[in-house]
Amino acid sequence: MPASAITDAVRALAAGKGAPLAVRVGIATGRVVVGDIVGEGAAQEAMIAGEAPNLAARLQAIAAPNTIAIAEATHNACR
Repeated sequence: MPASAITDAVRALAAGKGAPLAVRVGIATGRVVVGDIVGEGAAQEAMIAGEAPNLAARLQAIAAPNTIAIAEATHNACR
């Protein structure tokens, strides 16, 4: 699902419910190491490590509500 579809869906959901709901998206590319899956059911998650997911998390943290922050190298690669 494209990031823009995610932000659009959250905006629509928030508007329909009148709730203060927002999403922030951070996008970066690079090598990622995915480890074993831990937890059960809905709590399952994989251990993920690498520069790309760390950068994406930092970008997500600084993005304004309902926006997408993209790493410069990722943006340049998509041109």
